Amino acid sequence: MKKFTLIIFLILNTFIFPSALNRDIDIIDMPLHEVLAVLSKETGKNLICSKEAKDIVIDTYFNKGEDVNFSTREKM
Repeated sequence: MKKFTLIIFLILNTFIFPSALNRDIDIIDMPLHEVLAVLSKETGKNLICSKEAKDIVIDTYFNKGEDVNFSTREKM
């Protein structure tokens, strides 16, 4: 029952508080922790990464209006 409640909460949270970007963002050779800082500033949500992943270099592009909802977490 707890898992079901959590899933419903995450789904509703996605619809109530969308995380759409207000502008295009071009990321070129930037560490993951800096990418998440930029996305946090744009969406108003706190995005963090682990110590092990913070120095991964990212090269990507986000379109205006794209939803950047990171509500899942990988279990180790």
